[in-house]
Amino acid sequence: MAAKHWSAPRPSFAEYGRRWRTGLCFGPGQALRMYVGRPGFAELFARNVHYAAMLVLAVAAPLAFLIGGAQALAVWALIPLALFALMSVRKRNARLALHSLTTWSVMAAGTVVGFVRGGLPAPAPVEEAA
Repeated sequence: MAAKHWSAPRPSFAEYGRRWRTGLCFGPGQALRMYVGRPGFAELFARNVHYAAMLVLAVAAPLAFLIGGAQALAVWALIPLALFALMSVRKRNARLALHSLTTWSVMAAGTVVGFVRGGLPAPAPVEEAA
């Protein structure tokens, strides 16, 4: 099951480590893995398409270099720069734009880990003290 969380943003770069350590960034991948071949997969993927876009962008950099060398990599670099500029305008703040793009990148990596690894086994039940 997937959920949307409506909470105040946490524009702190230290937040990425917390999300990774606690497994919060693995959730989208775990949910996608659970929905493979089931109704709702396309909708869930569409809600997380920005993570997929960041993965494509990351993979495109070394491919651009391998195919066209430094010149192709320089052309590739225009894409993240344009994305940063657009997000800066949208957020009205360059730091928040960088934070959003970094969040998408960390969450994209976490989505891959969550999809490949799946969920972790549930911890042992906690015994209640009387």
